[in-house]
Amino acid sequence: MAIAAFAVFELLTDGFQFSTTTITYGMVAGVITLLGSLCLLGALSKGPLSLTILIFSMYVVVPPVLAMIFLGEKATICQLIGIVLIIIVIILSNYNKDESGKKYSRVWWLLCIGSVIFTGLSNYLAKVHQTKLPGLEQREYAIVSYSVAIVIAFICAMVFKKKEAGREKYVFHAKTFLLPAIVVALTQGGANLCNLYNASKLPAIVLYPVTQLSTLLLTMVYGIIFLKEKMSKLTAVCLTLGAVAIVLMNF
Repeated sequence: MAIAAFAVFELLTDGFQFSTTTITYGMVAGVITLLGSLCLLGALSKGPLSLTILIFSMYVVVPPVLAMIFLGEKATICQLIGIVLIIIVIILSNYNKDESGKKYSRVWWLLCIGSVIFTGLSNYLAKVHQTKLPGLEQREYAIVSYSVAIVIAFICAMVFKKKEAGREKYVFHAKTFLLPAIVVALTQGGANLCNLYNASKLPAIVLYPVTQLSTLLLTMVYGIIFLKEKMSKLTAVCLTLGAVAIVLMNF
């Protein structure tokens, strides 16, 4: 759905412009993004939700570190303090003391680490692409990466289908699967374009931590306003620290 939307938009505007840089980085990003997703799904199937998501959220550290090392980006003291606060907020909002101290399999740990590294690399590649082609071929980059991910996902699906032969068959209904999937495809596609655009305008240490934190804070606010969840002291602390971190990221 996202590919179709991007393709229509391109055809109605200035047409496609696929450079070698876009095709190369897009293909690598597609592979890495899918690997990150598979690692995350595998980790979720083998370990606790909150602890898995807590570790996965640390991917926001990967793009800034790589950008400083390889792209020559610099961070201010305020931004470094801000990213520390963001990590604290992520830990506080996901940490479950009931799950601490338990032993989990080595496979689960490896899958968690894989999800962090691959997802972080995927975001870093978008930054590299927009560093080389600032403001250019953003939709083309998304189309290439999504297309490659679809092909590999299809191959993985066939492999998993053979392994799961004889298990319970799931029936996907339009209302419970297709419509939500379309909405997710279009919204995540739009978010991906926004990140590509911002990658040409903002340093990695601002873009990725703030994006992750903003999503987390908006989820908290949504739960309080629309799901009528009570605001605990921990939630209030996270919202406050998060707001301070976002402000610090601008200095």
